[in-house]
Amino acid sequence: MRLFRITKRSEQSQEAIATPQNIKIPNLIEINILKINVSETDILKINILRINVSKIDILKINVSKTDILKINILKINVSKSDILKINVSKTDILKINILKINVSKIDILKINVSKTDILKINILKINVSKTDILKINILKINVSKIVILKINILKINVSKINILKINVSKTDVLKINILKINVSKTDILKINVSKTDVLKINILKINVSKTDILEINVSKTDISKSLFSKWQLKD
Repeated sequence: MRLFRITKRSEQSQEAIATPQNIKIPNLIEINILKINVSETDILKINILRINVSKIDILKINVSKTDILKINILKINVSKSDILKINVSKTDILKINILKINVSKIDILKINVSKTDILKINILKINVSKTDILKINILKINVSKIVILKINILKINVSKINILKINVSKTDVLKINILKINVSKTDILKINVSKTDVLKINILKINVSKTDILEINVSKTDISKSLFSKWQLKD
């Protein structure tokens, strides 16, 4: 099951990512997915499986001061939507099960929840289509003061991505399991970790082609365990 499927339905070339900004190109789409800022949470689990998104400007989840938050979004088909936001803070028990949502031509779709103790975010599928120029910034995750952070990214097929960043500071236990990552034509792939007690990074299969920078920076860790198997770098 692919997490990202990019379907080209336009005859225009997607190679136009490097086009100068002063040239106007129709259907210029920049999708920022999962800018998640989390502070002062006990347990945060983010499972990203499926989302069908077309022509979305903003998809944001802002969570603060929650113990456990569970958001199950099973099937979301969104087209021509300007804003899709979920803001959660200070709720006792929050369970949002959105089984099937087909949304077209929506300006604002918002879920505002406050005062939660439980936070779990399950986003099952992400399918993106009908873009002439697609820039996806995935997993800019800034996490501070987290007791347990587990990020499981099972299968990611990424093409023409600019930045994949995970910045983690001041965590007690950090486990990042990236099982299969296929990256092509990527500028930067970075994992920066600082001030962690236990750091385990398991990168099982990484296929990288035409990459400028691939960096894993670890500083100020008591225990650092990195397991790399089947590491392939293609020119």
